[in-house]
Amino acid sequence: MKLPKNNTLWLALLILLNASSSIFAGIWSAVATTGSPPPAAYSATEVWTGSEMIVWGGTLSNSPSLVMTNQGSRYNPVSKVWTAMTTTSAPSARGEHRMVWTGSRVVVWGGLSGSSALDTGAVYNPANNTWTAISTTGAPSARSAHSMVWTGTHVIVWGGLNTAGTSLGDGAKYNPTTNTWSVISSSGAPSVRHEASTVWTGSKMIVWGGRSSQFLNTGGIYDFASDSWSAMTTVNAPIEAWRVKAVWTGTEMVVFCGYWENTVSAGHYNPTTNTWSAIGNTGIPSSRADHTIVWTGSEMLVWGGWNGGYLGDGASYNPATKIWEVITNTNAPSARSSHVAVWTGDELVVWGGSVGGQANQIFQNGGVL
Repeated sequence: MKLPKNNTLWLALLILLNASSSIFAGIWSAVATTGSPPPAAYSATEVWTGSEMIVWGGTLSNSPSLVMTNQGSRYNPVSKVWTAMTTTSAPSARGEHRMVWTGSRVVVWGGLSGSSALDTGAVYNPANNTWTAISTTGAPSARSAHSMVWTGTHVIVWGGLNTAGTSLGDGAKYNPTTNTWSVISSSGAPSVRHEASTVWTGSKMIVWGGRSSQFLNTGGIYDFASDSWSAMTTVNAPIEAWRVKAVWTGTEMVVFCGYWENTVSAGHYNPTTNTWSAIGNTGIPSSRADHTIVWTGSEMLVWGGWNGGYLGDGASYNPATKIWEVITNTNAPSARSSHVAVWTGDELVVWGGSVGGQANQIFQNGGVL
């Protein structure tokens, strides 16, 4: 191809274009299983530390009864080695819990043990492979499927589902430095719910959707500094759906999917203007639940899930251009749902999940793109 006079500029643009399209044009490779990968678990939780993917907990089976695990492992995508996490002083076995990364520690709290909700948790230090119990004094009541974010100084827990199956609308904040809890305001908070889409903006927690006795398309914004809630508009909001996922782009929350009447529930929410706008439709993936979504810094990657059948496909979405592009299927992991995924800075890592629910096939493999 003949380049214009400013060859340097055009070459730079070509390199940028090639780099940005690598997620679509490349091929998948298998996640290594050298060392001690985590036990196969359905609905485990994951965090990315900046150098490792940490996977912990989850459900091993539901037949004849629910069986959970309290084991986990750390995967280094550079060395391609798993390192087992100690179970000494680890939280009790659980699923439907929540886990966040503080910058130096992993915080696990809540979840289910069998059919009972939990009000316990622990902090994991990967530097010395140790767990420290979280105080239960002043902790929120037992719950699973709750919202949980890291603010930079505190963990915020809100909403969820108790043992009786009742959705909750209260919460608290946890300071890992002092190992103390304090209640957050419930004045103006959203209605009770669990499985809500939740993001941290850098100063606020946005909670949207989820379910109580029905699916919801309402939400609220919690301002950490002022300990106050404000309502989200419902004008142009996405439709109600099951298990919608969300990412924070730096200026907007982008929500995608969930499965209800085979309809995609998706949109952009701007908290500064309190407005919803439509997501791009060209090339948009099929509706799905129990999928994974990661944010690369410029794009949202969607992969896998369930929509009446198990899915092994995905797409990348650019919220600035509102354009979708298909993610390659070459050597991709097999179709699955309830898996985990992280973005390492230049690769997508997918691990675990299942087909047929907890009692059937649970995967102890994954892929890197």
